[in-house]
Amino acid sequence: MKDAKLRTNTNAICTFLFSLSVLAARVKSFRDGGNTAGATKKKRIRKRITKGANKLICFFPLVIRNSVHLLTFIHRQFKYHILVSVIDDFFLFFFFFLTLREMKKQLWLGKKMKIAVASYHRGFDLLSLGVGVFIGCFIVSLTFLTMHRPYMLSFPSMASQVSKPADACSLISQRIEPNGKPRISDELSSNGVASEDDGFETPMCDTSSHRCDLCDIYGDVRIVSGGDSPPSVLRVSASSQSAGRRSWQVKPYARKWDRSVMRGIKPVDVRSAAVGGDAPPCAVSHSVPAVVFSTGGYVGNYFHDFADVLVPLFQSAREFDGEVLLVVSRLNLWWMAGKYGHYFRRISKYDPIDLDNDGRVHCFNRAIVGLRADEDLTIDPGKSRAGYTMADFRRFMSSTYGLNRRHAAKITEQAEKKPPRLLLITRSKSRMFMNAGDVTQLAEQLGFEVVTSEGEHDVAKFSRVVNSCDAMVGVHGAGLTNMVFLPANAVVIQVVPFGGHEWIATTYFGNPARGMGLKYLEYAIDADESTLTELYSRDDPVFRDPPAIHKLGWAKMGEIYLNKQNVRVDLGRFRPVLEKALELLRD
Repeated sequence: MKDAKLRTNTNAICTFLFSLSVLAARVKSFRDGGNTAGATKKKRIRKRITKGANKLICFFPLVIRNSVHLLTFIHRQFKYHILVSVIDDFFLFFFFFLTLREMKKQLWLGKKMKIAVASYHRGFDLLSLGVGVFIGCFIVSLTFLTMHRPYMLSFPSMASQVSKPADACSLISQRIEPNGKPRISDELSSNGVASEDDGFETPMCDTSSHRCDLCDIYGDVRIVSGGDSPPSVLRVSASSQSAGRRSWQVKPYARKWDRSVMRGIKPVDVRSAAVGGDAPPCAVSHSVPAVVFSTGGYVGNYFHDFADVLVPLFQSAREFDGEVLLVVSRLNLWWMAGKYGHYFRRISKYDPIDLDNDGRVHCFNRAIVGLRADEDLTIDPGKSRAGYTMADFRRFMSSTYGLNRRHAAKITEQAEKKPPRLLLITRSKSRMFMNAGDVTQLAEQLGFEVVTSEGEHDVAKFSRVVNSCDAMVGVHGAGLTNMVFLPANAVVIQVVPFGGHEWIATTYFGNPARGMGLKYLEYAIDADESTLTELYSRDDPVFRDPPAIHKLGWAKMGEIYLNKQNVRVDLGRFRPVLEKALELLRD
């Protein structure tokens, strides 16, 4: 906006200067012309005055135009309507033509040419100055008009929002200056976001990401909790012209690409409204921003608790340092206040609002609808507004749950009586360690103190167990999510089931572990280490062609390779992996 004002003000100054110079040149030319004609008689004087006045009248609309420019320069609050802009250009180019025509007469025709040349030889001449200033200002003004006109078409009453997409749900935002006037935030770009058809208002919501839809709304924001109709978030404008132009149906759950789970997520209607129109009055006003999201979907699965809600909510709300109000669809108080109570009390200092059943109109000066999310258990610092990383999230969880160990202990710093601790995550249903006892014995022989656990429903209690360890071993599954409680530089060993799961294992746990500042090792079992050999022959596509099984869909693939499979680790093959873990702890 500052650039647009500068261009407008520069254009105003240039056009004003060239009009003054041309006007002065016309007066000088008229005076000289009158003298050369020897206008001694009243009739000739009256004729000269009439002729000159007729020519000067041509400049009155141009003077009016430049007066508007001067007001823009002085008050810095006038902006162009598109119709005014067209009329403005018409007058400008029309009087360029008139001015050039009159100057041609002055410079090239008869006595006018002689007068100008004679004046030039006598020294400084106002007409020559006017010509130079006019030509220079003409070029500058024309350049600004042709190149920068898009920046000069807006209304002062409009509340603009700019979006930045992102493949990872970047924000659409409008900043509010201390004087209450909105300005467009240029930190965001608008790739992939549909713009308004009328060209005057950019959208409040970014729907370009495969992971989530996200709206970041500033101004007079009113959240109407549901009932029989879907809940709605309204951005109220004083101008009826900017209201009701677009609306979005946003499902505030960070797994947009998963159609099966998104069918169960209740949509939120996001739209503009006008004061006195369909905007309901405020029942409760809040001085802190709101974050609207859902705890439906896969919530209850330990991995998805973190991947779909806890990590995205950290990205979206942590920057407010607790001064934020959570507005939740499918509110589960036991899940929020019980299982993850430590986390939610740290994220927000206020009780959550039940978006589905509250029944009141809550008013905010800012609301974020949806949660910003990258990939599972991943934060891209380049796309995070506050520059957060997964290491920041791990540190946040450590401080939230009061975990004392910030770094894994180096083996060289430990006494013989205090070996490094290794947590062996066991499972009770599928992907179990069939020889967990043998794995424990091997690890102890190599120098580890082994702790075996399947995990606990008491997250706070189990977080202390995890944090006391320097390494963790587990078969691919939700239990590995507990690595968020490990100290920095701890080692994560993922045992990958048979069936071509290396990419899945690396994406869901390998890359996140590295992003948290942990060291990651992977052990993919062979067919001989899988209990699938007890269910299928070696000639079956399950062994012979795993990619063909994957093509049958996630449900069929998961049924075979994830739900039916347990592992029996080859201790000879697994030993070097544990030795590598010890080596990493020595570094």
